[in-house]
Amino acid sequence: MDKDLMNLVSAEVTTLNQDLEAIKKSSADEAKKISAAFQDVTDEISKFDKRITDIETRMEAEQKEQLEKNEALSGAIGDISNNLTYIEKRQDTNEEHLARLDERQSDLETTVTSLKEEQESLTSKVEGLEIGQNLLESRLKALEESNINATADVEFFQVASRNPCFCGRETELDAIAKQQENIKNGCAETAICGLGGVGKTSLAVEFLWRQKEKEEYPGGIFWISGENNDLFQRSLSEMARQIGTLDKEFCNSLSGTLDWLRRREKLWCLVVDNLDELEMSADMRKLLTGHWKQAAHGHIIMTTRREAAEIGEETGIEENFCIELKCLTDEEGIQFLRMRTGRAAENDSEIRELVQELGGLPLALDQAAAYIRCLHQPVKEYVKKYKKQKLLLLKKQKARNLVENTSPERLAIHTTWLLNFDHISQISKEMELGEIPIRVMNVSAFLGLDVIPYNVINEVHNK
Repeated sequence: MDKDLMNLVSAEVTTLNQDLEAIKKSSADEAKKISAAFQDVTDEISKFDKRITDIETRMEAEQKEQLEKNEALSGAIGDISNNLTYIEKRQDTNEEHLARLDERQSDLETTVTSLKEEQESLTSKVEGLEIGQNLLESRLKALEESNINATADVEFFQVASRNPCFCGRETELDAIAKQQENIKNGCAETAICGLGGVGKTSLAVEFLWRQKEKEEYPGGIFWISGENNDLFQRSLSEMARQIGTLDKEFCNSLSGTLDWLRRREKLWCLVVDNLDELEMSADMRKLLTGHWKQAAHGHIIMTTRREAAEIGEETGIEENFCIELKCLTDEEGIQFLRMRTGRAAENDSEIRELVQELGGLPLALDQAAAYIRCLHQPVKEYVKKYKKQKLLLLKKQKARNLVENTSPERLAIHTTWLLNFDHISQISKEMELGEIPIRVMNVSAFLGLDVIPYNVINEVHNK
Protein backbone atom coordinates (compact mmCIF):
# COMPACT_ATOMS: atom_id res chain seq x y z
CA MET A 1 0.00 0.00 0.00
CA ASP A 2 1.23 3.50 -0.77
CA LYS A 3 0.18 7.11 -0.01
CA ASP A 4 -2.34 7.38 -2.85
CA LEU A 5 -4.22 4.40 -1.54
CA MET A 6 -4.35 5.95 1.85
CA ASN A 7 -5.70 9.17 0.39
CA LEU A 8 -8.36 7.17 -1.41
CA VAL A 9 -9.34 5.41 1.79
CA SER A 10 -9.47 8.74 3.63
CA ALA A 11 -11.79 10.14 0.94
CA GLU A 12 -14.03 7.10 1.24
CA VAL A 13 -14.09 7.51 5.00
CA THR A 14 -15.10 11.12 4.59
CA THR A 15 -17.90 10.08 2.26
CA LEU A 16 -19.00 7.48 4.70
CA ASN A 17 -19.02 10.06 7.47
CA GLN A 18 -21.25 12.20 5.40
CA ASP A 19 -23.52 9.21 4.77
CA LEU A 20 -23.35 8.52 8.47
CA GLU A 21 -24.64 11.92 9.28
CA ALA A 22 -27.56 11.26 7.01
CA ILE A 23 -28.17 7.93 8.60
CA LYS A 24 -27.93 9.51 12.04
CA LYS A 25 -30.87 11.47 11.28
CA SER A 26 -32.74 8.32 10.35
CA SER A 27 -31.53 5.99 13.00
CA ALA A 28 -29.64 7.06 16.11
CA ASP A 29 -28.86 3.54 17.34
CA GLU A 30 -27.58 2.34 14.05
CA ALA A 31 -25.58 5.46 13.79
CA LYS A 32 -23.89 4.86 17.08
CA LYS A 33 -22.90 1.37 16.08
CA ILE A 34 -21.70 2.49 12.71
CA SER A 35 -19.89 5.44 14.38
CA ALA A 36 -18.13 3.13 16.75
CA ALA A 37 -17.19 0.86 13.89
CA PHE A 38 -15.90 3.75 11.90
CA GLN A 39 -13.98 4.97 14.91
CA ASP A 40 -12.30 1.61 15.15
CA VAL A 41 -11.51 1.73 11.44
CA THR A 42 -10.10 5.22 11.88
CA ASP A 43 -7.93 4.02 14.75
CA GLU A 44 -6.69 1.09 12.71
CA ILE A 45 -6.02 3.38 9.80
CA SER A 46 -3.99 5.68 12.08
CA LYS A 47 -2.05 2.72 13.40
CA PHE A 48 -1.55 1.44 9.90
CA ASP A 49 -0.49 4.90 8.72
CA LYS A 50 2.03 5.06 11.54
CA ARG A 51 3.37 1.63 10.66
CA ILE A 52 3.68 2.72 7.03
CA THR A 53 5.55 5.85 8.16
CA ASP A 54 7.90 3.71 10.27
CA ILE A 55 8.43 1.37 7.33
CA GLU A 56 9.20 4.29 5.02
CA THR A 57 11.64 5.75 7.59
CA ARG A 58 13.34 2.40 7.99
CA MET A 59 13.43 1.92 4.22
CA GLU A 60 14.98 5.37 3.77
CA ALA A 61 17.62 4.50 6.39
CA GLU A 62 18.25 1.17 4.73
CA GLN A 63 18.40 2.87 1.34
CA LYS A 64 20.90 5.40 2.70
CA GLU A 65 22.96 2.58 4.24
CA GLN A 66 22.80 0.67 0.96
CA LEU A 67 23.96 3.78 -0.90
CA GLU A 68 26.92 4.06 1.47
CA LYS A 69 27.67 0.39 0.95
CA ASN A 70 27.40 0.88 -2.78
CA GLU A 71 29.81 3.81 -2.59
CA ALA A 72 32.23 1.75 -0.49
CA LEU A 73 31.85 -1.12 -2.91
CA SER A 74 32.51 1.24 -5.80
CA GLY A 75 35.68 2.45 -4.01
CA ALA A 76 36.74 -1.14 -3.42
CA ILE A 77 36.04 -1.95 -7.03
CA GLY A 78 38.17 1.06 -7.99
CA ASP A 79 41.00 -0.12 -5.75
CA ILE A 80 40.73 -3.60 -7.20
CA SER A 81 40.84 -2.08 -10.65
CA ASN A 82 43.95 -0.11 -9.72
CA ASN A 83 45.52 -3.22 -8.22
CA LEU A 84 44.74 -5.14 -11.35
CA THR A 85 46.38 -2.38 -13.40
CA TYR A 86 49.46 -2.49 -11.11
CA ILE A 87 49.53 -6.29 -11.31
CA GLU A 88 49.33 -6.11 -15.08
CA LYS A 89 52.23 -3.66 -15.13
CA ARG A 90 54.18 -5.92 -12.74
CA GLN A 91 53.42 -8.85 -14.94
CA ASP A 92 54.77 -6.96 -17.91
CA THR A 93 57.90 -6.08 -15.92
CA ASN A 94 58.29 -9.68 -14.78
CA GLU A 95 57.96 -10.84 -18.33
CA GLU A 96 60.73 -8.42 -19.29
CA HIS A 97 62.87 -9.72 -16.41
CA LEU A 98 62.19 -13.29 -17.46
CA ALA A 99 63.27 -12.41 -20.94
CA ARG A 100 66.46 -10.90 -19.61
CA LEU A 101 67.03 -13.92 -17.38
CA ASP A 102 66.60 -16.15 -20.38
CA GLU A 103 69.21 -14.07 -22.19
CA ARG A 104 71.57 -14.21 -19.19
CA GLN A 105 71.01 -17.95 -18.84
CA SER A 106 71.91 -18.32 -22.46
CA ASP A 107 75.02 -16.19 -21.93
CA LEU A 108 75.93 -18.22 -18.83
CA GLU A 109 75.55 -21.45 -20.71
CA THR A 110 77.88 -20.05 -23.34
CA THR A 111 80.33 -18.94 -20.63
CA VAL A 112 80.17 -22.34 -18.90
CA THR A 113 80.89 -24.03 -22.17
CA SER A 114 83.83 -21.68 -22.70
CA LEU A 115 85.07 -22.28 -19.13
CA LYS A 116 84.88 -26.02 -19.61
CA GLU A 117 86.99 -25.67 -22.73
CA GLU A 118 89.45 -23.46 -20.83
CA GLN A 119 89.46 -25.93 -17.92
CA GLU A 120 90.33 -28.73 -20.27
CA SER A 121 93.08 -26.55 -21.71
CA LEU A 122 94.34 -25.64 -18.21
CA THR A 123 94.21 -29.28 -17.15
CA SER A 124 96.43 -30.10 -20.07
CA LYS A 125 98.78 -27.25 -19.16
CA VAL A 126 98.85 -28.34 -15.47
CA GLU A 127 99.68 -31.85 -16.51
CA GLY A 128 102.45 -30.39 -18.63
CA LEU A 129 103.64 -28.25 -15.71
CA GLU A 130 103.59 -31.25 -13.37
CA ILE A 131 105.73 -33.13 -15.82
CA GLY A 132 108.02 -30.09 -16.03
CA GLN A 133 108.09 -29.79 -12.24
CA ASN A 134 109.02 -33.43 -11.91
CA LEU A 135 111.80 -32.88 -14.41
CA LEU A 136 112.94 -29.75 -12.53
CA GLU A 137 112.87 -31.62 -9.22
CA SER A 138 114.91 -34.39 -10.74
CA ARG A 139 117.38 -31.85 -12.13
CA LEU A 140 117.45 -29.98 -8.79
CA LYS A 141 118.11 -33.19 -6.93
CA ALA A 142 120.86 -33.99 -9.40
CA LEU A 143 122.28 -30.47 -8.94
CA GLU A 144 122.18 -30.87 -5.15
CA GLU A 145 123.95 -34.19 -5.40
CA SER A 146 126.49 -32.68 -7.78
CA ASN A 147 126.89 -29.72 -5.42
CA ILE A 148 127.50 -32.09 -2.52
CA ASN A 149 129.98 -34.01 -4.62
CA ALA A 150 131.56 -30.76 -5.80
CA THR A 151 131.96 -29.42 -2.27
CA ALA A 152 132.95 -32.75 -0.79
CA ASP A 153 136.63 -32.19 -1.49
CA VAL A 154 136.59 -28.39 -1.21
CA GLU A 155 138.52 -26.99 1.74
CA PHE A 156 136.45 -24.49 3.71
CA PHE A 157 138.33 -22.32 6.19
CA GLN A 158 136.29 -19.35 7.37
CA VAL A 159 138.51 -18.14 10.18
CA ALA A 160 139.98 -14.72 10.93
CA SER A 161 143.64 -14.01 10.36
CA ARG A 162 145.94 -15.58 12.90
CA ASN A 163 147.09 -13.29 15.69
CA PRO A 164 150.89 -13.24 15.47
CA CYS A 165 151.05 -12.00 19.07
CA PHE A 166 149.04 -14.83 20.59
CA CYS A 167 150.75 -16.39 23.57
CA GLY A 168 149.95 -18.61 26.54
CA ARG A 169 146.62 -20.43 26.93
CA GLU A 170 148.24 -23.83 26.34
CA THR A 171 146.10 -25.51 29.00
CA GLU A 172 142.90 -24.23 27.42
CA LEU A 173 144.05 -25.17 23.91
CA ASP A 174 144.84 -28.71 25.09
CA ALA A 175 141.40 -28.97 26.74
CA ILE A 176 139.62 -28.06 23.50
CA ALA A 177 141.85 -30.44 21.53
CA LYS A 178 141.00 -33.31 23.88
CA GLN A 179 137.30 -32.68 23.41
CA GLN A 180 137.82 -32.70 19.66
CA GLU A 181 139.76 -35.96 19.82
CA ASN A 182 136.91 -37.67 21.67
CA ILE A 183 134.42 -37.06 18.84
CA LYS A 184 133.58 -40.49 17.46
CA ASN A 185 130.16 -39.75 16.01
CA GLY A 186 127.42 -37.21 16.47
CA CYS A 187 127.97 -33.54 17.15
CA ALA A 188 130.17 -32.36 20.07
CA GLU A 189 129.99 -28.92 21.68
CA THR A 190 132.52 -26.75 23.50
CA ALA A 191 131.83 -23.44 25.23
CA ILE A 192 134.56 -20.89 25.97
CA CYS A 193 133.21 -18.73 28.80
CA GLY A 194 134.56 -15.55 30.33
CA LEU A 195 134.18 -11.81 30.76
CA GLY A 196 134.37 -9.46 27.81
CA GLY A 197 137.92 -8.72 26.68
CA VAL A 198 139.42 -11.84 28.27
CA GLY A 199 140.38 -13.33 24.87
CA LYS A 200 137.71 -15.94 24.12
CA THR A 201 137.61 -15.19 20.38
CA SER A 202 141.42 -15.09 20.11
CA LEU A 203 141.62 -18.50 21.77
CA ALA A 204 139.14 -19.99 19.28
CA VAL A 205 141.03 -18.46 16.32
CA GLU A 206 144.39 -19.82 17.52
CA PHE A 207 142.93 -23.27 18.16
CA LEU A 208 141.47 -23.49 14.66
CA TRP A 209 144.69 -22.37 13.01
CA ARG A 210 146.55 -25.11 14.85
CA GLN A 211 143.92 -27.66 13.86
CA LYS A 212 144.18 -26.53 10.24
CA GLU A 213 147.86 -27.31 10.28
CA LYS A 214 147.05 -30.78 11.62
CA GLU A 215 144.12 -31.18 9.17
CA GLU A 216 141.85 -32.21 12.05
CA TYR A 217 138.71 -30.81 10.39
CA PRO A 218 138.69 -32.09 6.79
CA GLY A 219 134.98 -31.27 6.52
CA GLY A 220 135.71 -27.55 6.85
CA ILE A 221 135.90 -24.81 9.47
CA PHE A 222 133.13 -22.20 9.58
CA TRP A 223 132.66 -19.02 11.61
CA ILE A 224 129.41 -17.20 12.35
CA SER A 225 128.50 -14.41 14.78
CA GLY A 226 126.01 -14.92 17.61
CA GLU A 227 126.23 -11.33 18.90
CA ASN A 228 122.73 -10.46 17.67
CA ASN A 229 120.25 -11.82 15.17
CA ASP A 230 121.24 -9.38 12.42
CA LEU A 231 124.93 -10.37 12.52
CA PHE A 232 123.93 -14.02 12.86
CA GLN A 233 121.85 -13.91 9.68
CA ARG A 234 124.52 -11.95 7.81
CA SER A 235 127.36 -14.32 8.71
CA LEU A 236 125.34 -17.50 8.17
CA SER A 237 124.16 -16.21 4.78
CA GLU A 238 127.82 -15.73 3.80
CA MET A 239 128.54 -19.29 4.85
CA ALA A 240 125.50 -20.48 2.84
CA ARG A 241 126.76 -18.57 -0.20
CA GLN A 242 130.09 -20.37 -0.06
CA ILE A 243 128.66 -23.86 0.32
CA GLY A 244 125.81 -23.32 -2.17
CA THR A 245 122.77 -23.27 0.15
CA LEU A 246 121.92 -19.56 -0.06
CA ASP A 247 118.24 -18.70 -0.60
CA LYS A 248 116.21 -15.47 -0.75
CA GLU A 249 114.43 -16.49 2.45
CA PHE A 250 116.81 -16.75 5.42
CA CYS A 251 114.85 -19.62 6.99
CA ASN A 252 115.46 -21.65 3.82
CA SER A 253 119.16 -20.74 3.85
CA LEU A 254 119.40 -21.83 7.50
CA SER A 255 117.58 -25.13 6.91
CA GLY A 256 119.65 -25.85 3.79
CA THR A 257 122.91 -25.07 5.61
CA LEU A 258 122.07 -27.27 8.60
CA ASP A 259 121.03 -30.08 6.28
CA TRP A 260 124.31 -29.68 4.39
CA LEU A 261 126.26 -29.95 7.66
CA ARG A 262 124.18 -32.96 8.70
CA ARG A 263 125.07 -34.82 5.51
CA ARG A 264 128.73 -33.83 5.64
CA GLU A 265 130.64 -37.09 6.16
CA LYS A 266 133.99 -35.57 7.12
CA LEU A 267 134.44 -33.92 10.51
CA TRP A 268 133.74 -30.17 10.47
CA CYS A 269 133.90 -27.35 13.00
CA LEU A 270 131.48 -24.44 13.44
CA VAL A 271 132.26 -21.46 15.70
CA VAL A 272 129.41 -19.35 17.11
CA ASP A 273 131.21 -16.25 18.38
CA ASN A 274 129.94 -13.78 21.01
CA LEU A 275 126.83 -15.73 22.04
CA ASP A 276 125.86 -13.13 24.66
CA GLU A 277 122.22 -12.13 24.07
CA LEU A 278 119.98 -13.07 26.99
CA GLU A 279 117.15 -14.07 24.65
CA MET A 280 118.30 -16.21 21.74
CA SER A 281 116.32 -15.94 18.53
CA ALA A 282 114.35 -18.89 17.17
CA ASP A 283 116.90 -19.26 14.35
CA MET A 284 119.77 -19.40 16.82
CA ARG A 285 117.93 -21.99 18.92
CA LYS A 286 117.36 -24.08 15.80
CA LEU A 287 121.11 -24.04 15.14
CA LEU A 288 122.22 -24.81 18.70
CA THR A 289 119.47 -27.15 19.93
CA GLY A 290 117.89 -28.55 16.76
CA HIS A 291 117.49 -32.27 16.14
CA TRP A 292 119.64 -31.99 13.01
CA LYS A 293 122.74 -32.43 15.24
CA GLN A 294 121.79 -36.00 16.13
CA ALA A 295 122.89 -37.28 12.72
CA ALA A 296 125.70 -34.74 12.16
CA HIS A 297 129.44 -35.31 12.51
CA GLY A 298 130.97 -32.07 13.71
CA HIS A 299 132.22 -29.84 16.49
CA ILE A 300 130.47 -26.63 17.58
CA ILE A 301 132.55 -24.11 19.55
CA MET A 302 130.77 -21.23 21.29
CA THR A 303 132.31 -18.14 22.87
CA THR A 304 130.15 -16.41 25.46
CA ARG A 305 130.15 -14.15 28.50
CA ARG A 306 127.63 -16.40 30.19
CA GLU A 307 128.63 -18.72 32.97
CA ALA A 308 128.90 -22.44 32.33
CA ALA A 309 125.68 -23.29 34.18
CA GLU A 310 123.72 -20.62 32.32
CA ILE A 311 124.92 -21.57 28.82
CA GLY A 312 124.27 -25.20 29.75
CA GLU A 313 120.64 -24.40 30.52
CA GLU A 314 120.25 -22.58 27.21
CA THR A 315 121.96 -25.06 24.89
CA GLY A 316 122.11 -28.34 26.82
CA ILE A 317 125.93 -28.40 26.83
CA GLU A 318 127.46 -30.14 29.85
CA GLU A 319 129.51 -28.02 32.27
CA ASN A 320 132.60 -30.20 31.86
CA PHE A 321 132.65 -29.12 28.21
CA CYS A 322 132.74 -25.44 29.23
CA ILE A 323 136.16 -23.78 29.53
CA GLU A 324 136.28 -20.84 31.94
CA LEU A 325 138.85 -18.40 30.56
CA LYS A 326 140.78 -16.18 32.96
CA CYS A 327 143.06 -13.19 32.44
CA LEU A 328 146.70 -13.66 31.37
CA THR A 329 149.32 -14.37 33.97
CA ASP A 330 152.07 -11.81 34.49
CA GLU A 331 154.50 -13.82 32.37
CA GLU A 332 151.97 -14.29 29.56
CA GLY A 333 151.08 -10.59 29.70
CA ILE A 334 154.76 -9.59 29.50
CA GLN A 335 155.29 -11.89 26.53
CA PHE A 336 152.22 -10.49 24.77
CA LEU A 337 153.22 -6.84 25.29
CA ARG A 338 156.74 -7.49 24.02
CA MET A 339 155.38 -9.10 20.86
CA ARG A 340 152.61 -6.54 20.36
CA THR A 341 154.73 -3.40 20.94
CA GLY A 342 157.91 -4.74 19.36
CA ARG A 343 159.82 -3.53 22.47
CA ALA A 344 161.98 -6.55 23.23
CA ALA A 345 164.52 -4.35 25.03
CA GLU A 346 162.05 -2.89 27.54
CA ASN A 347 162.55 -3.63 31.22
CA ASP A 348 160.50 -6.61 32.48
CA SER A 349 159.61 -4.83 35.70
CA GLU A 350 158.07 -1.89 33.83
CA ILE A 351 156.09 -4.18 31.54
CA ARG A 352 155.03 -6.28 34.53
CA GLU A 353 153.79 -3.15 36.25
CA LEU A 354 151.63 -2.32 33.24
CA VAL A 355 150.30 -5.88 33.08
CA GLN A 356 149.35 -5.72 36.73
CA GLU A 357 147.78 -2.28 36.36
CA LEU A 358 145.57 -3.66 33.58
CA GLY A 359 144.83 -6.87 35.49
CA GLY A 360 146.20 -9.07 32.71
CA LEU A 361 143.06 -8.43 30.62
CA PRO A 362 144.05 -9.17 26.99
CA LEU A 363 141.82 -6.50 25.43
CA ALA A 364 143.22 -3.80 27.73
CA LEU A 365 146.77 -5.00 27.04
CA ASP A 366 146.12 -4.90 23.30
CA GLN A 367 144.77 -1.34 23.50
CA ALA A 368 147.70 -0.20 25.61
CA ALA A 369 150.17 -1.87 23.22
CA ALA A 370 148.50 -0.21 20.23
CA TYR A 371 148.89 3.20 21.90
CA ILE A 372 152.53 2.54 22.78
CA ARG A 373 153.35 1.23 19.32
CA CYS A 374 151.61 4.03 17.39
CA LEU A 375 153.11 6.87 19.49
CA HIS A 376 156.50 5.19 19.93
CA GLN A 377 156.21 5.80 23.65
CA PRO A 378 158.21 3.95 26.33
CA VAL A 379 156.21 1.60 28.52
CA LYS A 380 157.33 3.50 31.61
CA GLU A 381 155.82 6.76 30.32
CA TYR A 382 152.57 5.01 29.40
CA VAL A 383 152.31 3.55 32.92
CA LYS A 384 152.65 7.03 34.41
CA LYS A 385 149.93 8.40 32.14
CA TYR A 386 147.68 5.43 32.81
CA LYS A 387 147.91 5.86 36.58
CA LYS A 388 146.60 9.41 36.09
CA GLN A 389 144.02 8.87 33.36
CA LYS A 390 143.03 5.19 33.72
CA LEU A 391 140.24 4.29 31.25
CA LEU A 392 140.40 7.70 29.56
CA LEU A 393 143.78 6.73 28.15
CA LEU A 394 142.51 3.37 26.91
CA LYS A 395 139.66 5.13 25.08
CA LYS A 396 142.23 6.86 22.84
CA GLN A 397 143.19 3.67 20.98
CA LYS A 398 141.10 0.60 20.13
CA ALA A 399 142.35 -2.94 19.74
CA ARG A 400 142.87 -4.57 16.37
CA ASN A 401 139.80 -6.09 14.73
CA LEU A 402 140.86 -9.45 13.31
CA VAL A 403 137.42 -11.07 13.24
CA GLU A 404 134.72 -10.19 10.70
CA ASN A 405 131.21 -9.25 11.97
CA THR A 406 132.48 -7.98 15.33
CA SER A 407 130.85 -4.79 16.64
CA PRO A 408 133.15 -1.79 17.33
CA GLU A 409 132.00 -1.70 20.98
CA ARG A 410 133.92 -4.92 21.62
CA LEU A 411 137.23 -3.40 20.52
CA ALA A 412 137.59 -1.03 23.48
CA ILE A 413 137.91 -1.93 27.14
CA HIS A 414 135.76 1.01 28.21
CA THR A 415 132.72 -0.01 26.17
CA THR A 416 133.44 -3.70 26.77
CA TRP A 417 133.18 -3.19 30.52
CA LEU A 418 130.02 -1.16 30.05
CA LEU A 419 128.63 -4.17 28.18
CA ASN A 420 129.70 -6.37 31.10
CA PHE A 421 127.88 -4.11 33.55
CA ASP A 422 124.76 -4.10 31.32
CA HIS A 423 124.89 -7.89 31.21
CA ILE A 424 125.07 -8.14 35.02
CA SER A 425 122.28 -5.57 35.34
CA GLN A 426 119.95 -7.54 33.07
CA ILE A 427 120.66 -10.78 34.94
CA SER A 428 119.97 -9.00 38.25
CA LYS A 429 116.58 -7.87 36.98
CA GLU A 430 115.68 -11.38 35.80
CA MET A 431 116.69 -12.88 39.17
CA GLU A 432 115.02 -10.00 41.06
CA LEU A 433 118.25 -9.13 42.89
CA GLY A 434 117.77 -5.39 42.57
CA GLU A 435 120.84 -3.15 42.53
CA ILE A 436 122.96 -5.30 44.89
CA PRO A 437 125.15 -7.02 42.21
CA ILE A 438 125.92 -3.66 40.55
CA ARG A 439 126.81 -2.07 43.89
CA VAL A 440 129.10 -5.00 44.73
CA MET A 441 130.89 -4.57 41.39
CA ASN A 442 131.26 -0.82 42.00
CA VAL A 443 132.69 -1.38 45.50
CA SER A 444 134.98 -4.17 44.26
CA ALA A 445 136.51 -1.78 41.73
CA PHE A 446 138.21 0.03 44.65
CA LEU A 447 139.58 -3.17 46.22
CA GLY A 448 142.69 -5.17 45.48
CA LEU A 449 142.41 -7.82 42.79
CA ASP A 450 143.38 -10.81 44.92
CA VAL A 451 142.22 -9.71 48.37
CA ILE A 452 138.52 -8.87 47.99
CA PRO A 453 137.05 -9.40 51.48
CA TYR A 454 134.15 -11.75 50.78
CA ASN A 455 133.37 -11.96 54.50
CA VAL A 456 132.77 -8.21 54.64
CA ILE A 457 130.54 -8.28 51.57
CA ASN A 458 128.55 -11.24 52.91
CA GLU A 459 128.47 -10.06 56.55
CA VAL A 460 124.76 -9.17 56.49
CA HIS A 461 123.93 -12.46 54.80
CA ASN A 462 125.90 -14.42 57.45
CA LYS A 463 124.06 -12.64 60.26
